[in-house]
Amino acid sequence: MSVRPVKSTSPSPRSSSLPPRRRSVLAPAVALALLGACGSGQPLLSDDVEILIDDLGVPHIYGATDEDTMLGSGYMMARMRLFQLEMVRRQAYGRQAELLGERAYSSDLGARMFDFAGWGRASRAALRVENPALAQQFEAFVRGINLFIQRVQRGEEKLPAELQATALDHVPEPFSQDDPYVIGKMLSFGMSSSLDFELLMSALGTLAPGIPANFPLTTPTRQAYTMPGALPSTPASSLRPEPPAADLPELSARQQEQVAQRLHTAAPISPKLGSNNWAVAGRFTASGRSMLAGDPHQPLGNPGRFFVQHLSSLDRGGSLDVIGFGFTGAPGVQLGHTRRVGWTATTNFADVMDMWRVKLSPSGDEANLGGVWKPILSRNEVIRVRIPGGPPATADGRGDARTVTLGEIPGYGVFLPDDLLPVPKFVLAKAGEDVLLNWTGLATTKEAAMYAGLCKSSSLAEWDAAAQTLEVGAVNLIAADANSIQYRVHARVPRRNAVKTGSQPWKILDGSDPKTLWTGEVLGELELPAAKNPDRGYLCTANNDPWGFTGDGRVDNDPFYYSYFFDPGDRAHRIESELKRLIASKPGKLTLDDMRTLQLDAYSAVAEDFVPALRKAVDAIPTDASLVAYRNRPELSALAARLWGWDRQMRRDSTEAVVFFALANFATNRGIGDELGPFMGRLWQVEPAFAYKPLRMALQGHPAAKPLLQQGQNAVLVAALAETYDWLKRRFAIAKPETDTSFSWRQVHGARFDHILGGVWNAGTFPVDGSVGTVNVSSSAMSAEDGRPRETWTSHDGSLYRMVLGFDPDGTPRAEVNFPRGNDADKDSRFYRNAHPAWLDGKYTVLRFKRPEVEAGTVERYVLGRDGQLRK
Repeated sequence: MSVRPVKSTSPSPRSSSLPPRRRSVLAPAVALALLGACGSGQPLLSDDVEILIDDLGVPHIYGATDEDTMLGSGYMMARMRLFQLEMVRRQAYGRQAELLGERAYSSDLGARMFDFAGWGRASRAALRVENPALAQQFEAFVRGINLFIQRVQRGEEKLPAELQATALDHVPEPFSQDDPYVIGKMLSFGMSSSLDFELLMSALGTLAPGIPANFPLTTPTRQAYTMPGALPSTPASSLRPEPPAADLPELSARQQEQVAQRLHTAAPISPKLGSNNWAVAGRFTASGRSMLAGDPHQPLGNPGRFFVQHLSSLDRGGSLDVIGFGFTGAPGVQLGHTRRVGWTATTNFADVMDMWRVKLSPSGDEANLGGVWKPILSRNEVIRVRIPGGPPATADGRGDARTVTLGEIPGYGVFLPDDLLPVPKFVLAKAGEDVLLNWTGLATTKEAAMYAGLCKSSSLAEWDAAAQTLEVGAVNLIAADANSIQYRVHARVPRRNAVKTGSQPWKILDGSDPKTLWTGEVLGELELPAAKNPDRGYLCTANNDPWGFTGDGRVDNDPFYYSYFFDPGDRAHRIESELKRLIASKPGKLTLDDMRTLQLDAYSAVAEDFVPALRKAVDAIPTDASLVAYRNRPELSALAARLWGWDRQMRRDSTEAVVFFALANFATNRGIGDELGPFMGRLWQVEPAFAYKPLRMALQGHPAAKPLLQQGQNAVLVAALAETYDWLKRRFAIAKPETDTSFSWRQVHGARFDHILGGVWNAGTFPVDGSVGTVNVSSSAMSAEDGRPRETWTSHDGSLYRMVLGFDPDGTPRAEVNFPRGNDADKDSRFYRNAHPAWLDGKYTVLRFKRPEVEAGTVERYVLGRDGQLRK
């Protein structure tokens, strides 16, 4: 459905946005309502809440009831992250552009299109019916946030500096009880989206005609699968049958220019690759008890996306004693441990989205789905955009108010506005057609209740029962108690039997074909990955294929279709290989130190493919006729020789890491850049691991990839080596790169921590270990969108925390962690960046959990009284 101005601006009831902005002073009646009758004869809390902040900056919140504890949690989250709370909420409702202007418009449009607000409200309404006690605990969390907001209004707490910088001149709007569910719906989308990949795959035949339509891009570069029964597959010796050609329009020269421009400027939608988690059975550990490790990777920022906290009411009659990490704006802890169970997660990439090109009726109010005309429900949304140099946009007329019409077919999906696509819509659909997308998250769902269940688990069985209630936001959950390890994935994955008859749901589908439509059936319990205490003694995930279905380059010959896009498998293979090596070399003696070392591993599997092939190419210079031009350049052989003894670790102080990374970039552009055309730059943007993949397949000898190297493998690699040599001379102003050791990975590669406001709020770029596909991931691209090499290679994604976890003799988990920046977003706080050096250097600190340890490490102590006053 195209985005266009309309006269009517009344939103649908389910999709209405936040209430109009209030001035800084709330009416007394409104304030009392927000706080739940405080001041009207009813205390805000059943008893005082103790809040101890330890030397890491973690608030430990001790309440008499779950509701009291959750209220304390909301208060402390607002106290340490109020501006971030405000911006996350605005992102979920599609209201960031009111403050940030044009750069946030696409994000706002996406939030309105998926109607996070409407579905979040519906999910809250359902929970209030199904589990009113839990709903009340979440309501207490919101009351805690609003208590802090009210105290800021009274001048009893400090207004975040960012709110003053954005010229708001008042505190954020009070939170509504719907807000955590709306934020949760947005977060679930982020862990579900395959939209960018599917759009690009749909356009591949048009944008990159040099790549065969049936090229097996799904083939992993390393065979590593999570399910214990998944055996490595033998790559297919021939391609699967040619699929039917897509009936899409041919592009004019002008349209091709438009496509190239859009590819270079559109922001990626898909989540990045990088998270790892694994567990080892107690029979292999020195303690005799299980061990767990995890490091979820997502966009880095200042502050970080996770808030660390400890919620405890169990000793006073409640059901909470949980510590760990959770998204700012979401109640409770999403990843961490209770008194008996620890867990962490990675994105699973189950395919829970599909797209269709559908024919519209002449009036535009119906669409043809499976031969049946379905009515289109339209709703109008007003997105207000701040004018550069002006004040924030508001409902009273300030800013640029853009009214858009969004369409959906209830039960079948939403129409994609052209403004959100990384390619113009004419690449995907013909005149008179539009693009429809469905996601299983367009429904009332229970993710909030599921994570609350994990937080209250007193046994692995209770934890697993809660994990099996997740419906959207599919994640690879790995958990452990002292005696067992467990793996669980749960989500509503559509059953697509038509894949075996030629349907390709990883590309845009023909909406007029009834067999492509969802039937309402989902994969059953036995078709979702799960395992407990496998015979091999370990579990591991790294965004990789859990089943092994992609191992032969096909997904149409498996028992059922699960997904098409996964991590290439490098990290999972490395983790598995190292676990096997450690188990064999240190039987029954593995320690948390081994887990820490593996979590910080920077070994490059990409180099494992390139370096041996380069050595063969360099050895062939005297005899290969295609390499005659390089026979009088011994400096090239000398530069290459530096890689022969390199340990392939992408460490900050490594010179060889720079040589290799430049070589891999130039070789990839030379080897497949002509086939991929404008698509190449987009791949570098979306995920460099996929940019390397076709050439790596060729270097591995995959028969489907060999035709890509028309120049010859040796010619591509040696020419790239010469290009690397010349680039090194220019970049570092050195005469002899083959012997110079003055340059290093830290000079060209780093992790960047930006603030949403930019400018002086950004934290900067810091040298870090790791690269594309290393266990300690720090993915970056040397090539800019136009193909030219950048001077520095910045990673905007990284570990939001690293955790290794063992168990005390009494069965209590003991976690050691590091995380970037700090737990408090206030620049004047001692906890603003106190954790950052340890994250950069891979140093771990015990996450204090037992009360005596917390007391020993406490540096600030507060009491939140029954009257809502915070006292030291």
